[in-house]
Amino acid sequence: VHNDPVQRIDSIGLWGSNVHEGMTTQWAMQQGVSPSCARRIGKADAEIDKIFDSTRIFSDPVWAWHFNRSPTPGKDSRIVLARAMIRLAKKAYSKKKDDPQAAAKYLGQALHALQDWVAHGDFNCRRLVPTLSDSWTLIQKAWYKHNDPLVGLMRGLVPFTIDHVDDPNYDFAGPYGRATLGVMIPWTRFRNGNVVALSPAFPGSVRITWTRRITKGVIGRFQIYVIRQGRPCGRCWGCFLGLKWNLPRSIIYSTIKTKELPVGDLEI
Repeated sequence: VHNDPVQRIDSIGLWGSNVHEGMTTQWAMQQGVSPSCARRIGKADAEIDKIFDSTRIFSDPVWAWHFNRSPTPGKDSRIVLARAMIRLAKKAYSKKKDDPQAAAKYLGQALHALQDWVAHGDFNCRRLVPTLSDSWTLIQKAWYKHNDPLVGLMRGLVPFTIDHVDDPNYDFAGPYGRATLGVMIPWTRFRNGNVVALSPAFPGSVRITWTRRITKGVIGRFQIYVIRQGRPCGRCWGCFLGLKWNLPRSIIYSTIKTKELPVGDLEI
């Protein structure tokens, strides 16, 4: 149990820095990333919640990091952003740049979007909430902030626990333990057409398990990219491969776990 970070989640922990920074840092080091680089990845991951604070700024560019705000059916804004950040991470590891700090930052930002894909599911997606407006009342806004204290006060008015979205100790009934449209129940509709949909939550570890698999899978794929660029003396090589940097490539390949990533859904 002590070697499994999933089993060490605080019973009152949230998907915030507990997962985005602390556990992401652990998972990166388990992949063989150097401690300093792993901490940089975790820090950049957690900082997205401050840079793009969806509880304070109601706009698509901000919410797109945490919820699916894509207007195009079949696309998810979080996946789109993750792909863009991974491309920037790869550019940071070029023959001219070889900047592990920048690569780690972009990789951490990509991971945040992917981790919220699991955690937030289809809550606040554009299909349910097409309009974001600052003209809403304080009570209306509270319905969209799944960890807002006002929402806690309203829990007695609804038949669901709506503060479990960011609690890694809970799952929903959709694929990967997510709250998807197929398992969500419309609860209230505002005059602007926005619909607040809720979903029953129950104790489980499916979501956090997939979060770990996705996180380690993305890092593993980036490590493979670093190896294929063929620069053993480069800074990115040492940071992302950690103590493995001076091993034969065949051995390095065998120690990197890329099968963790559910590529069928994410196509990262």
